[in-house]
Amino acid sequence: MAGQGPSANVRDVTTLEKAQWALVAYREEIQQGLIEAQAEVARFANWLEQQRPQELASQMQRTKRELENAKADLTRAEMMQSSMGTSADTERKRVQRATKKIDELVRQREALKRWSHRLQQERSLFTAATSQLAFRVDSIFPSLEADLKNRRDALAAYLATLAPKSPSHEDRTT
Repeated sequence: MAGQGPSANVRDVTTLEKAQWALVAYREEIQQGLIEAQAEVARFANWLEQQRPQELASQMQRTKRELENAKADLTRAEMMQSSMGTSADTERKRVQRATKKIDELVRQREALKRWSHRLQQERSLFTAATSQLAFRVDSIFPSLEADLKNRRDALAAYLATLAPKSPSHEDRTT
C-alpha cells in the first residue's frame, strides 16, 4: 500500500513488556548513578575541605615540634662543639629537614585553598547538570513507560478480539 508506513504482524505483547521493564530498569540505573556520583563528589569535597586540612594542621603541629626540638638539639650541639670539638652537622640537617617539611606543608595548605575554590565552582556546574538530568529522567521516563503500557494494553485488547483459527481451517490451507 503506497503512502503508508511499515506494517508489523504482532501477535505477542511480551516484547512490549520487556521493553517497558528495560525502560524502568534503565531509569533506575540512571537515578542510582546520579545518586552515587553526587555522593562521591560530596565525599571528595568533605576530604578536601574538612579532613585534609585537619591532617595538614596536625602534621604542621608535629613538624613545628620537631623543628623546635631540632633547634634545641642544635643549640646544645653547637655549645658542645665549641667546648668539646664535636660536630653539629646532624642537628643542622634535622633543622633543615623540618624547615623544608614546614614549607611543603604550607604549599599544600595553599594548594588546598585553591582546589577548594575550584571545587566549589566545578561542583556548582556538576550539580546543575545532574539536577537537569534528574529532572528530565523524572519527567520523561514515566510518560514513556505509560505510553509503552498503553500500547501493550491496546495490543493485548486487539489480540483478544481476534478469533482464533479453527483447526479445520488450517488443515484446508496446508
